[in-house]
Amino acid sequence: MNTSRLHSEVMLSKIARHQSWLAAGSPEQGASSEMRLVLMDSTVSPLRLRDLRLESAVLVRCDFSESEFVKCDFSGALLFESIFSRARFLSCEFRKAEMNSAKCVDASFSHSGLTKVDFSHTDLRKADLTDCDMSWSALLDTDLRYAILENVNLDGARLVRTKLYNERRFHFTGFNPSVVKDVLVDADASGPPSGGLEALNFLKTR
Repeated sequence: MNTSRLHSEVMLSKIARHQSWLAAGSPEQGASSEMRLVLMDSTVSPLRLRDLRLESAVLVRCDFSESEFVKCDFSGALLFESIFSRARFLSCEFRKAEMNSAKCVDASFSHSGLTKVDFSHTDLRKADLTDCDMSWSALLDTDLRYAILENVNLDGARLVRTKLYNERRFHFTGFNPSVVKDVLVDADASGPPSGGLEALNFLKTR
């Protein structure tokens, strides 16, 4: 990923303009539409943000490694192919966000709302998803090996070719995915794929 460097002061200015865009009703045309946060191919200095509305922001192929977001709303945001390694999202909202092919290794999403998020091809290895609602999310080719899944809700989620190996067992608040097909449950994801809820039962506490 070839990215330009963006200092936090510049990013905060762009975020402030985005708040004004949302307050104006999120117009798609006109002068106010130019205030929408649209950022591509940028490496952003680690941020510490709290209680911000970032709905419908476009943050594509950007690097936000080691940033921290507390009670921020990313609903409907386009975050695909971005890097969130070791980033922290505490009690954030991502409803209907698109995180396709994002890299979230060692990231924390604890207590966040991840309903109807597209995680296709997303790398969530070792991510902390404690107390997250992932209902109706798309987990197609998603790598969840060694992720912390304590009290996660997977009702309605689609798991296809999902990598799910873990040495731990977890309690789930919802465990009724709508699709479970060709999931890989071995450490190196090289074994034969499995299908059906029985393929996931090894993750649950007895």
